[in-house]
Amino acid sequence: MMAERRKEEKVHGDQNATVVVVPHLPNLVIHHILGYLPTKLAIHTSFLSKNWLGIWSSLPVIDLQEEGNDGDEFNMVEDTKFTNFLVRYLELRDKDSPLEKLRLHMRSPYADMTVLERLLSFAATKSVKELDICLMNLYYYFSHNILNAKTITALSLEYVSIKATEERISFPSLKTISLNRVEFGMKNTLFMSLISRSPSIEHISVNSCYGLTVLPDKLLTFTSSSLKSSEVSHCEYSIKVTAANLKSFTLLASEHEEIAEVTLDRCRNLKHINIHAGCLYSLDLLGCHDSMKATIDVPHLRFLSFNGYMKHHIIEKTRNLYNGGIVAVRDRKPTFESSWKHFSTLSYFLEKVYGSCYASIRLIVYDPEAWTFPKDFRKICSPPLPLLTKLQVDIVNYPTEKIDSEFWDSLRWMAPKAIWNPGYCPNYL
Repeated sequence: MMAERRKEEKVHGDQNATVVVVPHLPNLVIHHILGYLPTKLAIHTSFLSKNWLGIWSSLPVIDLQEEGNDGDEFNMVEDTKFTNFLVRYLELRDKDSPLEKLRLHMRSPYADMTVLERLLSFAATKSVKELDICLMNLYYYFSHNILNAKTITALSLEYVSIKATEERISFPSLKTISLNRVEFGMKNTLFMSLISRSPSIEHISVNSCYGLTVLPDKLLTFTSSSLKSSEVSHCEYSIKVTAANLKSFTLLASEHEEIAEVTLDRCRNLKHINIHAGCLYSLDLLGCHDSMKATIDVPHLRFLSFNGYMKHHIIEKTRNLYNGGIVAVRDRKPTFESSWKHFSTLSYFLEKVYGSCYASIRLIVYDPEAWTFPKDFRKICSPPLPLLTKLQVDIVNYPTEKIDSEFWDSLRWMAPKAIWNPGYCPNYL
């Protein structure tokens, strides 16, 4: 019967102890109960009765983590036990039950590669959707069977090496990928192929990885129409992102990690930029969203190019560019109603980014009227570039005879100490 009453029996020789007899339950009910438990607790239920033995192994979510903490000495006996446990899992697993998520975290440097290969290949055949693999101290060469798993939507790899292959890699369902300390080897184009052949990718996180690109200038490119967020940490590569639907970009690097250039190109939906990089030298924000918010903590930044429209204060925090750079703000003449807000935003941007700059700035102007600060504004507000010594002005595709004298007066107010050189570049950008 499904619902036998729980029985309590006195243990022989001990009047105070009782044994709880677990009622017999159908496997479907046990399976449902175990679905609410973490894998580690679900495993212990095998000791309740033969009725519960091994049912945990057929759960759709499996979390297998080797015991121990980082820095602990390796115990060969315990490592062998965990490997044997993985073998036992494969033996118990109901071959017809679905596997939606597999999380495997191992610490042992002596793991049996054959067992790992069996486990990951099994996951691939079960149409697994989420895969989280961490093989600390091992750097296992990842199976190409997984790299062609059509059903994976989330992939997290840590301490894994991936060999070059001529096989075509494709992740048609992949939405999220996280790579932490992953090695791709020399002359390996797998990472670039992985991104370009994942048409549904939305979130990318890369931390301390090697061999991501084979391009001679160490350029790491992300080109995707579906990408929404990108985070790159502690990888010494130049970065170019072309993603129309990108909303968030994060770059983290120490003061010892040199990055030549970061370009965010035509990311028209970009809302948040968070950059903390001690040795980033050039930052290009091309065609970004006018409501973008940027936190830029880059003490050694040499050049910043902003080619877009500004309707809001886009810079929340920054280090001043002492060496100057390029300012390319693609703005148009503001309406009467938005005039004061426009010039307040523009002045704030210049002061925040270049306020302490002593060197030179190259200013690329598309519409002089968008840079002509009103007289009333100039009387009330302080110049945004009080220390600048040289200002080069390039006017793009605008008849010089139509430029009002107020524009030149505005430039003199903006940088009162600067020696400036007006120019005209009809074909620039």
